[in-house]
Amino acid sequence: MSIAATVATRRKSWAWIAAAPASLLTIVFVLLPFTLALWNSFVPEGRLDATAYTALLDSAFLTVLRRTVGFAVLLSAACIVLGVTAAYALVRCAQPVRRLLLTAINLSFFAGILVRSYAWLAIFGHAGPVNWLLHLLGHTAHVKLSYTFPVMFLACMQIELPLFILPLYGVMRGVDRSLQKAAQSLGADPLTAWITAFLPLVIPGIFVSTALVFLTALGFYAAPTLLGPPDTYMLAQELEVRINTLGDESGAGARIVVMLALIVIAAAVFACLYRWARARASSGRGLRFGGWCESLAQRLSPWRWLVAGTYIGAVIVLLLAPMLMLPALAFNGGDFMGFPPHSLSLRWFHAFTADEDLRASTCFSLQVSLLSAAIASVAGAAAALTVRHLQPRASGALALLSCVPLVVSSITVTAGLYIVALRLPWIDPSWLFVAVYSVLGLPFSYLLVRSAYARLDANLPLAAASLGASPWTTARTVTLPILAPSFISAFVFSFLLAFDDVSAGLFLSTSERMPLAMRLWETLKFSITPMPAAIALLGFAAGFVLYGSVRLGQWAKQHSWSRSGKEAA
Repeated sequence: MSIAATVATRRKSWAWIAAAPASLLTIVFVLLPFTLALWNSFVPEGRLDATAYTALLDSAFLTVLRRTVGFAVLLSAACIVLGVTAAYALVRCAQPVRRLLLTAINLSFFAGILVRSYAWLAIFGHAGPVNWLLHLLGHTAHVKLSYTFPVMFLACMQIELPLFILPLYGVMRGVDRSLQKAAQSLGADPLTAWITAFLPLVIPGIFVSTALVFLTALGFYAAPTLLGPPDTYMLAQELEVRINTLGDESGAGARIVVMLALIVIAAAVFACLYRWARARASSGRGLRFGGWCESLAQRLSPWRWLVAGTYIGAVIVLLLAPMLMLPALAFNGGDFMGFPPHSLSLRWFHAFTADEDLRASTCFSLQVSLLSAAIASVAGAAAALTVRHLQPRASGALALLSCVPLVVSSITVTAGLYIVALRLPWIDPSWLFVAVYSVLGLPFSYLLVRSAYARLDANLPLAAASLGASPWTTARTVTLPILAPSFISAFVFSFLLAFDDVSAGLFLSTSERMPLAMRLWETLKFSITPMPAAIALLGFAAGFVLYGSVRLGQWAKQHSWSRSGKEAA
């Protein structure tokens, strides 16, 4: 038997064991709670009853449903308009611009959804920088911008743009640019060559990124609740009110089923579009553009860099604006948010350290977030390292199970688990938080490690095996050291996601066990003080230092490898 065949046989023997944690996390804490919610919606009191579904035919719920789907469609379209140009800029632009864009995208992950929503509220508030700038320009009356749909939409777009740009950037990097050059050599102007030779090949990637935005937008809760006007009440808010305010377990189960049905239908539609685009791209037919499109491209071609620069600038400002606002808020010595701050002070940092409830919530959040990040990163990494060595159907099922929590909103996952917890009152709420956060961090860990593993040279493990190394020795000495940065990144992202999550606290919090994000959420509902900004700035600084340490370690390792290679040469 050849060395490659021996290695493959050994790997298959442990592949099923390594795949088990990720599969069990999704099955036990996502699929089984959803099954119970479905059962509870049809059999609320031990007998078959479809009242929960007939109630959904009410015009008020149908209005909420249409509003939710319409909002997701509009948000997806806006991300396409901005995100395609930004992703292409990452591929083509100069290194300084690429670094700035990547920094803006990465920094947005270190300030969570709650913090960014709070920052947008400050930016467009009554005493925020936008109204301050309008006052400098001579507009004496304050303009009501906060709690409006445009501000809410802007905040949601800022949250979703990184999810759109990063996958599309990976697709664009793999497209051969010689096709554009060939089109230009045949007389096409640069913009026409881009539209006819490059764009058709990345249409499948655009569909994937759009699917991520659309599916996650269906379950938005924090930003619409904190920033939106009353007429932007959507499906996630409807689910929360149905559980926490009305205590309607059967109605909540029906709404969970509706959200899942929307996700399944939308995923099926995007899967069909993706296969169609792939088929046309592989056949060389691409997309058909009429003469009017080529004529318009020819007219716009001289201005293409101006348009692209405008789009890139808008994306950078959109991504960085909330983070740039945090220091001005955190060091504000006043009682409420205001810009510019009347005085600079460490008052709110001292208030945070002196508040016993905030300290207890911080300790609780750190404990459950660290534990859940460890579970999510280990389970996701194991699944990512395993999926290549399973049969096609098994690997597809494992990939699907690992990524299900990414497209199913966190509030839906938590609501399903809450329905289970009502029947198991003996379970410690702390472990429920760990379960929810582990599930939510699983897809990010899986995707990060799988992306790094896909770029790993397959000959390195074979070379180690040819020298007599066991699978464990090969993993410990070859595979794991190379993939270590992706493991650390997976842990960091899983931790940040858990530390910032509000949805779990909505249903699972008790007076003794309340996460810091939920404590801040309660504060923001009743008062707008600089306290959340001070806490967010501390967390943002800690996350940025950790991320910088990882990047510095990567740079040092690559530098040492290149130096040792030169010395060997």
